[in-house]
Amino acid sequence: MKKDALNNLLTNVQLIVRFCFLEKPYWDAFIYHYYNLGVRNINVIVQLDEDIKLLDKFSYPEDLNLFIYKSEESSPNDALKNFNFNNIKNKEKYTLILDCDEFIYSFNENFSLSELLEKKNTLNIRWLMNPITKSPSSSSGFLGSECKQIANTDDILGIENCHKFKFEKEKIIDEASRFGLFLIHNWSRSLNDCLLKSTFSKIKNEKTIDQNRIDD
Repeated sequence: MKKDALNNLLTNVQLIVRFCFLEKPYWDAFIYHYYNLGVRNINVIVQLDEDIKLLDKFSYPEDLNLFIYKSEESSPNDALKNFNFNNIKNKEKYTLILDCDEFIYSFNENFSLSELLEKKNTLNIRWLMNPITKSPSSSSGFLGSECKQIANTDDILGIENCHKFKFEKEKIIDEASRFGLFLIHNWSRSLNDCLLKSTFSKIKNEKTIDQNRIDD
Protein backbone atom coordinates (compact mmCIF):
# COMPACT_ATOMS: atom_id res chain seq x y z
CA MET A 1 0.00 0.00 0.00
CA LYS A 2 1.26 3.51 -0.77
CA LYS A 3 2.74 5.34 2.21
CA ASP A 4 0.43 8.39 1.99
CA ALA A 5 -2.60 6.08 1.80
CA LEU A 6 -1.34 4.19 4.83
CA ASN A 7 -0.99 7.38 6.86
CA ASN A 8 -4.55 8.47 6.12
CA LEU A 9 -6.39 5.14 6.14
CA LEU A 10 -8.15 5.76 9.48
CA THR A 11 -8.47 9.53 9.48
CA ASN A 12 -11.62 10.56 11.43
CA VAL A 13 -11.86 7.09 13.02
CA GLN A 14 -11.97 6.51 16.78
CA LEU A 15 -11.30 3.15 18.42
CA ILE A 16 -13.02 1.24 21.22
CA VAL A 17 -10.76 -1.33 22.85
CA ARG A 18 -10.56 -3.24 26.13
CA PHE A 19 -7.33 -3.43 28.13
CA CYS A 20 -6.04 -5.55 30.98
CA PHE A 21 -2.53 -6.57 32.06
CA LEU A 22 -2.63 -9.61 29.76
CA GLU A 23 -2.62 -7.25 26.78
CA LYS A 24 0.63 -5.52 27.82
CA PRO A 25 2.84 -7.27 25.18
CA TYR A 26 0.65 -5.92 22.36
CA TRP A 27 0.01 -2.40 23.61
CA ASP A 28 2.93 -0.42 22.19
CA ALA A 29 2.55 -2.04 18.76
CA PHE A 30 -1.22 -1.47 18.87
CA ILE A 31 -0.93 2.23 19.76
CA TYR A 32 1.67 3.12 17.15
CA HIS A 33 0.11 1.01 14.41
CA TYR A 34 -3.19 2.87 14.67
CA TYR A 35 -1.55 6.23 15.31
CA ASN A 36 0.41 5.79 12.07
CA LEU A 37 -2.87 5.09 10.25
CA GLY A 38 -4.29 8.45 11.37
CA VAL A 39 -6.17 7.54 14.58
CA ARG A 40 -6.07 10.29 17.21
CA ASN A 41 -8.81 9.18 19.64
CA ILE A 42 -8.70 5.82 21.43
CA ASN A 43 -11.35 4.85 24.00
CA VAL A 44 -10.08 2.23 26.45
CA ILE A 45 -12.36 0.20 28.73
CA VAL A 46 -10.71 -1.22 31.86
CA GLN A 47 -11.97 -2.97 34.98
CA LEU A 48 -9.11 -2.59 37.47
CA ASP A 49 -7.29 0.39 38.96
CA GLU A 50 -4.06 -1.54 38.41
CA ASP A 51 -4.75 -1.55 34.67
CA ILE A 52 -5.15 2.24 34.67
CA LYS A 53 -1.78 2.57 36.41
CA LEU A 54 -0.24 0.21 33.86
CA LEU A 55 -1.62 2.27 30.95
CA ASP A 56 -0.02 5.38 32.46
CA LYS A 57 3.41 3.75 32.28
CA PHE A 58 3.41 3.66 28.47
CA SER A 59 4.62 6.53 26.31
CA TYR A 60 2.18 8.01 23.80
CA PRO A 61 2.39 10.54 20.93
CA GLU A 62 1.61 14.05 22.16
CA ASP A 63 -1.39 14.53 19.87
CA LEU A 64 -3.00 11.16 20.67
CA ASN A 65 -6.06 11.32 22.94
CA LEU A 66 -6.39 8.29 25.21
CA PHE A 67 -9.75 8.20 27.06
CA ILE A 68 -9.94 5.64 29.86
CA TYR A 69 -13.28 4.37 31.15
CA LYS A 70 -13.41 2.14 34.20
CA SER A 71 -16.25 -0.38 34.31
CA GLU A 72 -17.67 -1.95 37.45
CA GLU A 73 -18.89 -4.99 35.54
CA SER A 74 -17.38 -8.34 36.54
CA SER A 75 -17.27 -9.65 32.97
CA PRO A 76 -15.20 -8.01 30.18
CA ASN A 77 -18.02 -8.71 27.73
CA ASP A 78 -20.55 -7.02 30.02
CA ALA A 79 -18.18 -4.07 30.42
CA LEU A 80 -18.24 -3.64 26.66
CA LYS A 81 -21.98 -4.21 26.15
CA ASN A 82 -22.92 -1.80 28.94
CA PHE A 83 -20.51 0.93 27.88
CA ASN A 84 -22.29 4.29 27.58
CA PHE A 85 -21.76 5.08 23.90
CA ASN A 86 -22.96 8.65 24.42
CA ASN A 87 -19.61 9.33 26.11
CA ILE A 88 -17.89 9.16 22.73
CA LYS A 89 -20.69 10.09 20.35
CA ASN A 90 -19.20 13.41 19.24
CA LYS A 91 -15.49 12.59 19.07
CA GLU A 92 -15.05 11.25 15.54
CA LYS A 93 -17.12 10.62 12.42
CA TYR A 94 -16.47 6.85 12.41
CA THR A 95 -16.01 4.24 15.15
CA LEU A 96 -14.12 0.95 15.02
CA ILE A 97 -14.43 -1.75 17.69
CA LEU A 98 -11.52 -4.15 18.11
CA ASP A 99 -9.04 -5.84 20.47
CA CYS A 100 -5.41 -4.87 20.87
CA ASP A 101 -4.09 -7.99 19.15
CA GLU A 102 -5.92 -7.01 15.94
CA PHE A 103 -4.15 -4.85 13.36
CA ILE A 104 -6.05 -3.44 10.39
CA TYR A 105 -4.34 -3.67 7.00
CA SER A 106 -5.31 -2.84 3.46
CA PHE A 107 -4.05 -4.95 0.56
CA ASN A 108 -5.55 -2.42 -1.87
CA GLU A 109 -3.34 0.64 -2.49
CA ASN A 110 -6.27 2.56 -3.98
CA PHE A 111 -8.58 1.91 -1.06
CA SER A 112 -10.30 4.88 0.65
CA LEU A 113 -12.19 3.91 3.79
CA SER A 114 -13.91 7.27 4.16
CA GLU A 115 -15.23 7.17 0.58
CA LEU A 116 -16.49 3.63 1.09
CA LEU A 117 -18.19 4.44 4.40
CA GLU A 118 -20.01 7.34 2.77
CA LYS A 119 -21.73 4.71 0.62
CA LYS A 120 -21.93 1.73 2.95
CA ASN A 121 -22.23 3.28 6.47
CA THR A 122 -21.14 0.00 8.10
CA LEU A 123 -18.48 -2.60 7.28
CA ASN A 124 -17.51 -5.96 8.73
CA ILE A 125 -13.72 -6.33 8.76
CA ARG A 126 -12.81 -10.02 8.71
CA TRP A 127 -10.02 -11.62 10.71
CA LEU A 128 -6.92 -12.77 8.89
CA MET A 129 -5.38 -15.13 11.43
CA ASN A 130 -1.65 -14.81 12.05
CA PRO A 131 -0.45 -17.72 14.22
CA ILE A 132 2.54 -16.71 16.35
CA THR A 133 4.95 -19.62 16.24
CA LYS A 134 8.69 -20.26 16.40
CA SER A 135 8.64 -21.11 12.70
CA PRO A 136 6.76 -18.28 10.95
CA SER A 137 5.73 -18.81 7.37
CA SER A 138 3.94 -16.61 4.85
CA SER A 139 1.59 -19.55 4.17
CA SER A 140 0.74 -20.30 7.81
CA GLY A 141 -2.10 -17.78 8.13
CA PHE A 142 -5.75 -18.40 7.34
CA LEU A 143 -9.03 -16.53 6.96
CA GLY A 144 -10.89 -16.23 10.25
CA SER A 145 -14.56 -16.85 10.90
CA GLU A 146 -15.22 -13.62 12.83
CA CYS A 147 -15.35 -9.92 11.97
CA LYS A 148 -15.19 -6.58 13.75
CA GLN A 149 -17.27 -3.57 12.73
CA ILE A 150 -16.57 -0.03 11.68
CA ALA A 151 -19.53 2.30 11.28
CA ASN A 152 -20.72 5.86 11.02
CA THR A 153 -20.75 7.07 14.65
CA ASP A 154 -24.11 8.83 14.26
CA ASP A 155 -25.76 5.52 13.36
CA ILE A 156 -24.54 3.67 16.48
CA LEU A 157 -26.76 3.25 19.55
CA GLY A 158 -24.39 1.07 21.54
CA ILE A 159 -22.39 -2.15 21.53
CA GLU A 160 -24.13 -5.47 20.86
CA ASN A 161 -21.08 -7.60 21.68
CA CYS A 162 -17.30 -7.59 21.14
CA HIS A 163 -17.83 -7.97 17.37
CA LYS A 164 -20.62 -5.57 16.44
CA PHE A 165 -22.66 -2.48 17.27
CA LYS A 166 -26.33 -1.80 17.96
CA PHE A 167 -28.14 0.38 15.44
CA GLU A 168 -31.42 2.26 15.61
CA LYS A 169 -32.39 0.99 12.17
CA GLU A 170 -31.43 -2.20 10.38
CA LYS A 171 -28.29 -1.66 8.32
CA ILE A 172 -27.06 -3.23 5.10
CA ILE A 173 -23.58 -4.32 6.17
CA ASP A 174 -20.91 -5.05 3.59
CA GLU A 175 -17.80 -7.19 3.94
CA ALA A 176 -14.59 -5.15 3.86
CA SER A 177 -12.55 -8.08 2.54
CA ARG A 178 -14.21 -7.50 -0.85
CA PHE A 179 -12.19 -4.27 -0.98
CA GLY A 180 -8.93 -5.70 0.38
CA LEU A 181 -9.32 -4.62 4.02
CA PHE A 182 -8.63 -7.13 6.83
CA LEU A 183 -7.85 -7.35 10.54
CA ILE A 184 -4.62 -9.27 11.02
CA HIS A 185 -5.31 -11.13 14.26
CA ASN A 186 -2.15 -12.20 16.08
CA TRP A 187 -3.10 -15.62 17.37
CA SER A 188 -0.93 -17.13 20.09
CA ARG A 189 -1.81 -20.52 21.45
CA SER A 190 1.36 -21.48 23.30
CA LEU A 191 1.10 -23.38 26.59
CA ASN A 192 1.90 -20.22 28.56
CA ASP A 193 -0.75 -18.26 26.67
CA CYS A 194 -3.40 -20.92 27.31
CA LEU A 195 -2.53 -21.05 31.02
CA LEU A 196 -2.70 -17.27 31.40
CA LYS A 197 -6.00 -16.93 29.58
CA SER A 198 -7.54 -19.95 31.32
CA THR A 199 -6.43 -18.81 34.78
CA PHE A 200 -7.31 -15.11 34.65
CA SER A 201 -10.14 -14.81 32.14
CA LYS A 202 -13.42 -13.49 33.53
CA ILE A 203 -15.30 -14.44 30.38
CA LYS A 204 -17.61 -17.38 31.00
CA ASN A 205 -18.28 -19.43 27.87
CA GLU A 206 -17.36 -22.74 26.27
CA LYS A 207 -13.69 -21.71 26.23
CA THR A 208 -13.50 -21.39 30.01
CA ILE A 209 -15.94 -24.08 31.14
CA ASP A 210 -13.12 -26.12 32.73
CA GLN A 211 -11.49 -23.14 34.46
CA ASN A 212 -12.00 -24.60 37.95
CA ARG A 213 -9.88 -27.59 36.94
CA ILE A 214 -6.79 -25.57 35.97
CA ASP A 215 -4.75 -26.74 38.98
CA ASP A 216 -5.37 -30.37 38.09
